[in-house]
Amino acid sequence: MMTTLKTICSYRKEKIDPQSLQSNSYVSTDGMASNKKGIFRFSIPPAHGKVTRYLKDDILVSNIRPYFKKIWLADRDGGCSNDILVFTSNEHCSSEYLYWLLCNDKFFDYASATAKGTKMPRGDKNALLDYPIQKHNRQLQEAIVRILRPFQQQLAINSRINDHLLEYARTIFEKWLASTHINYVPVADIAEFNPDNYSPREQWPLVQYLDTGNITRGIVESYQAIDPQSERLPSRARRKVTSGDIIYSSVRPIQKHYGLILSPAKNVLVSTGFTVIRANDRLVCPELLYLFLTQDSVTKTLQQIAEQSVSTYPSIKADDLGALQFPLPSSKEAAELQPALKDIFGAIDSNRQECKQLAKLRDALLPKLMSGEIDVSWIDLKQLNGHLSES
Repeated sequence: MMTTLKTICSYRKEKIDPQSLQSNSYVSTDGMASNKKGIFRFSIPPAHGKVTRYLKDDILVSNIRPYFKKIWLADRDGGCSNDILVFTSNEHCSSEYLYWLLCNDKFFDYASATAKGTKMPRGDKNALLDYPIQKHNRQLQEAIVRILRPFQQQLAINSRINDHLLEYARTIFEKWLASTHINYVPVADIAEFNPDNYSPREQWPLVQYLDTGNITRGIVESYQAIDPQSERLPSRARRKVTSGDIIYSSVRPIQKHYGLILSPAKNVLVSTGFTVIRANDRLVCPELLYLFLTQDSVTKTLQQIAEQSVSTYPSIKADDLGALQFPLPSSKEAAELQPALKDIFGAIDSNRQECKQLAKLRDALLPKLMSGEIDVSWIDLKQLNGHLSES
């Protein structure tokens, strides 16, 4: 039996003073990750006006460009941008079931199809509440949640492990800096910039394109698959990358659109909005160079340079990166640092690959569970709960 979204939830519309918010509780669309990855940072609340209140277990969905699939199940109370919709469940469903319902790609496709505007489409709030859904009783809802919850838990575990691994790598880097006499050289002396560019004459059958907004703090949110034979390749899709390359967005360094490319997909092109930095591995490993370039102090320096540029947006050039003074390790130090850093970043990459597979399986299961194509009515929740409590 079919019904609509408005039968199980509504929008939270209460507005509050942003200055009343606790720290780490204001969410903006810029702090939300694409492809259902929650939030990656809290933002600074605006100094004036009102913001939308949200409560723990509400579901926040970015209402700008719905195709980015930005969604978060709130784990605290707070406030958010007025460009974010706050869904709250009613007595007919749990908040977790509502979260999974809204995570379905079909919901985001519907939101995009009914959105208003072209340059920056926004979801139609009234149309979204008319989104058609399969009516499930509470027992079926709980069975669906029980099946999907382990995916989210493992994704969260892998994310925390990677955060700790990166912190450990930074500790190694900082400890080395503090314990030895450093010889500084320009980055341009130990790396080359934008070494390989793509020509349409190469006629790749498929391109995996990465734009500047689709990577933040080393995490790739998504590649855009493009068939150059039938689709127009973006004019900025020109820079080739290989494993070990570092990409760094030239616009607004403070936004941290950078990353170390490991295990790239076949035929990857990145935007000319990136500078591609390829370390000379005879002098330095790319992992060490990446840790240097992504220090907060370096980010602040590059942002200051960007703000002095004459471009439309605050931006840096490859020469600005090349002029940075890099702490060059001796041959002995490099031999000690390199194995540990490669092991750490290798483990981070393995976790990310696992997350991709988990997310792919989750997204394949989700619509089948919600539509009833996969029957969960036979699941004994008492028995399932018993198994889960024993594990």
